Amino acid sequence: MASVGQPTSRANCDALSYYSDNQEEIHQYIIKNRIPDDLIDPKITKEMKLSLLQRDMSF
Repeated sequence: MASVGQPTSRANCDALSYYSDNQEEIHQYIIKNRIPDDLIDPKITKEMKLSLLQRDMSF
């Protein structure tokens, strides 16, 4: 599989513009596709929380 690499400034601007123009639709997809907490393995949730804490502490 080919590596995608870092997005360009142009790609970032395009993505932000698309999001700005389509926020309601995007948020509806997020809500529709959200996985309920009770279906997520507690180990994954714990690992994610630890990862977020470590990330926040590195700033």
